[in-house]
Amino acid sequence: MPNCKETKFRLPYMKQVRGARLLLRLLGIRQWCRLALGYVFREPIIHLKLRQILHPVFLRPRTTDILVLWSVFGRKECSIASSITPSFIIDGGAYVGYTSIFFATQFPGAQIIAIEPDAENYKLLKDNTSNYSNITAINAALSSKEGRAEICNAGAAHWARKFKRFDAANLNLKEHCIQAITVDSIIDKAEANDQIVVKLDIEGAEDEVMLSSGDGGWMGKVAEVCVEIHKPQSRTEIAQYMKKLGFSHEVVLEKYHFIKNE
Repeated sequence: MPNCKETKFRLPYMKQVRGARLLLRLLGIRQWCRLALGYVFREPIIHLKLRQILHPVFLRPRTTDILVLWSVFGRKECSIASSITPSFIIDGGAYVGYTSIFFATQFPGAQIIAIEPDAENYKLLKDNTSNYSNITAINAALSSKEGRAEICNAGAAHWARKFKRFDAANLNLKEHCIQAITVDSIIDKAEANDQIVVKLDIEGAEDEVMLSSGDGGWMGKVAEVCVEIHKPQSRTEIAQYMKKLGFSHEVVLEKYHFIKNE
């Protein structure tokens, strides 16, 4: 079981009350009590069993893990369009694997590549997805170009850590960097060419990753892109860009769903 540092994360009181009720509905009384005890006694990591999935998941009670769990399984904000049955899914910014598990449960025949740059999150991602043969976890950062990347906000909450690509010739950063890979390279390596879905929650790097791909790149191969656009000023630009490439879109909570027009 991986170790982790506690990240303080508190919501206003009324939101906590409402959140507790929603979590009770999602988890059931036994698992809700397990979560509450883990939080009160400051357990670093606990197991939770959700009704919707086959295997228990690891969760850090006093971090943003519970909010991500609720967003994925309670709010279902990454649900794929009903007209699409994906054969290949890229989960960019996979965090600790909840969305990948959601996809694997919905589409057991799909191959899922889960990309997560943060080392702590990646350890939990590996543990959470170990029982799913169709999920492959990779410790890397998505970028518009191949190379190396470093974290640039190490003190941020677990779900908000950002990575940026840098010049690999900078030897001072060599010990603290990870691989930067592209969506094109993932698709090409897997030889995927039909019903591809890409989910991106990569803390602002979505601008670079999406706007660098024309119709001849990976955008021309995918059926749907589900993305959280973190920079408000980028939302109109990305929506217009995707429209030019033949995508319509709808917004589901914090996620933009761009669906290829037939």
